[in-house]
Amino acid sequence: MYYDMTNCALCPRACGIDRTKRRGVCGCGSALRVAKVMEHYWEEPCLAAGGKPSGAVFFSGCGMKCIYCQNAAISHECRGYDITVEKLANIFINLKKRGAANIDLVTPTHFTPQIDDAFAISGSPGIPVVYNTSGYETEENVERAGNFSDIYLGDLRYLDAEASRKYSGVENYPEYAKRALDRAVSVFGRPIFDGGQMIRGVVVRVLVLPRRVIEAKMIISYLAERYGKDVIISIMGQYTPIRGDLPDGLSEKLTEREYASVVDFASGKNITAYMQEAEAADEGFIPDWSVPGFEI
Repeated sequence: MYYDMTNCALCPRACGIDRTKRRGVCGCGSALRVAKVMEHYWEEPCLAAGGKPSGAVFFSGCGMKCIYCQNAAISHECRGYDITVEKLANIFINLKKRGAANIDLVTPTHFTPQIDDAFAISGSPGIPVVYNTSGYETEENVERAGNFSDIYLGDLRYLDAEASRKYSGVENYPEYAKRALDRAVSVFGRPIFDGGQMIRGVVVRVLVLPRRVIEAKMIISYLAERYGKDVIISIMGQYTPIRGDLPDGLSEKLTEREYASVVDFASGKNITAYMQEAEAADEGFIPDWSVPGFEI
């Protein structure tokens, strides 16, 4: 798929930077940049099903700048390796050969045209493809993602524009994330399963932040009222503080009481939701970004 990288508008920042000559706000140029390829056993149960892992491809860079990002080494610092579209196509083929339950594209927004080209080369992988995004997307890019992926796995991080500005550097996150989610439900459709394996549909992640339980409940209410069971909600308690100088309690771990309060609230809604075990909130679940894993 041809896309003019000389005036980039793939994400809602629409920075207009010529990524063939310098890096966009996402931190990346026009070359594909991948930080790690790995077998990932900790995605939602409907994704890593039957004991099989997701085949995760972590892309470098990000259009958001979350001050608490546990993947900051690759999202902010853009650690990784420049690869060709042909190399990415081979990665997809080999993930299927290794027995991955799906191909999990993590933070792919700023590389969607190249990813589309890689799938055109590799052909259909024969397993679901997961578009794993922060939710900070344009409607056009969601449509583009629908060309090559089966499952939209997106965050809905904030409904409060001031919070999105303060914590993630983008005050227009709520308006774009909500429109992107509307489009995703239209493009990807209602959840479809084959046994325990999700093969089509939308999963929305709600990351519960310390001292921001009320907003998490507001997000769940919004999702329940707008989509009901047309989406699956993943209530995430894995927040892990990576720095000791974060504002507003973000240097603290989420308490069990805070997380339980959100889960109890969600249980009264007409939704399908996943919960996380408390053990997920541990630095041991953060990949080692100093090594690329296999394939690269």
